Amino acid sequence: MTESNDWSPSNLTSLTYALMHVQLDDAEAPRRTAEAMLDGRVYRGSPEEHRQEVRNLLNSDNNLGFDENHSDTGIREFFRKVLTLLESPKPWPTLDFHQLRSGVERRKLDTSPAIGRIDLSGPVVSRRIERPFDSYVRGGVEYEIIVLRSLSGRTLALRAKPASTEAGSVDFISLDPDPQAAISEFEALTGIAVEPIYAPTPPNQPYPLI
Repeated sequence: MTESNDWSPSNLTSLTYALMHVQLDDAEAPRRTAEAMLDGRVYRGSPEEHRQEVRNLLNSDNNLGFDENHSDTGIREFFRKVLTLLESPKPWPTLDFHQLRSGVERRKLDTSPAIGRIDLSGPVVSRRIERPFDSYVRGGVEYEIIVLRSLSGRTLALRAKPASTEAGSVDFISLDPDPQAAISEFEALTGIAVEPIYAPTPPNQPYPLI
């Protein structure tokens, strides 16, 4: 961990980068940031590591502001609220989905055929569910994927063409024996419509199936 008296702007990147598009006066933004830290969606590391990093930031004498909408005072107040949430008694806030970045299910979903399609682009879907796509190169081909596990225990994935802003470029994937149940749960939790593909089709080209 970086000591508070050794803090520099380069140390703040992981904490402040996600604030570039956040309105600091948004009452729900501190909660979303704390949940993202706990869920590993944007910030990597354990809850205790995040708490210590935020404490170090608040103890820093440096000016934390980086533009007219993100002043030093505003950022400090924002992260004081985040720290209060991170230090609140367990259990941590319940999240609709937990993002998976490894494991057997993850590897299976990486290369499974689509059972549905979302009529939105990858960047729009990522913003709607507040989780980033992970990039992979497999068989010399690059693609992006988000693998999620819902509260009910269902595991599903969203796969998109890299950096594509084209609507309809996101595949919905699930190994659940009841495809419609998986689609319905995702739609209920996110408000994002999925067009079912009951006869599994290859993913958006050029994804390889292994």
